[in-house]
Amino acid sequence: MLKFFLYHLTHHTTVFGRELYHALAQHPNRTQDYYSADFFITTVGNECNYPNFDMRGCTTPTPLARFAETHKFYKLKPHVVFLHTTPKDLLPGLINIAYVGPGIVIPPPAITRVPFGKAAREPRVYFQGTTARTPKRKKIIASLGRTALVKEKGTKEEYRHYLKTSEYALVVSGDLPWSYRLTEVIQSGAIPFFVNEDNHPLPMSDEIDWVRCAEFVSINDLKNWVPNKTAAALKRNYLLEIHSKFAKVREIGNYIVRAVSNSRPFKVPSSSQFITRAIKPLS
Repeated sequence: MLKFFLYHLTHHTTVFGRELYHALAQHPNRTQDYYSADFFITTVGNECNYPNFDMRGCTTPTPLARFAETHKFYKLKPHVVFLHTTPKDLLPGLINIAYVGPGIVIPPPAITRVPFGKAAREPRVYFQGTTARTPKRKKIIASLGRTALVKEKGTKEEYRHYLKTSEYALVVSGDLPWSYRLTEVIQSGAIPFFVNEDNHPLPMSDEIDWVRCAEFVSINDLKNWVPNKTAAALKRNYLLEIHSKFAKVREIGNYIVRAVSNSRPFKVPSSSQFITRAIKPLS
């Protein structure tokens, strides 16, 4: 893997950004020598709903307006940023780590921590949340068959209980084409249940075989879909294998370094060649 230089935390760093920073700070491929680094990892991100969903007064600013001014090595090597959805006008020389593809995709943080449930599970598809948040979500939930348990409202204790005791849990898009629920579902051990028409490139898809651990159903087949006990057992075994990728921030940090290292050749903002002239040391 390549070496990276990690920028220091700033007062603009998000809560999730701080967690990623501390995970990456201990990575063996981190170098303190900025000139020998193959790429730079910043703490720039726009996650604003973690650790509390629907935070009052939460805004999602565009943190790239003065990026070149605030990151002195911007024109030296590629820089990694963390915008939950990659903008179409992403600055040249930036590698974005997003919650949805294309590109490098990591799982969003879990708003509610749910331990992996090992007790017997009911053969149902569970969902708790606002059913009419978007027209697509409303249509999907209305199309679910008799095996579904849908709760518009409930406590966190109920949410944890049903995730740990349901064979499947529905994962649908929110206001943006991804959901914090994905990480919570996998942490709980429930099998993620996706509707094909709502599905988007999933996290770590270069390392995770999603067909082995999730259920994908067309919206037209929802009413007639029935759970398969044997297939569910196989999927849960694979979930146990990949569980740590979603439960530990350190594992997400390790994946980021691997994924960026494998994304070469890099593009830098100045030209097709890296700048090789000497630069002044940090003051």
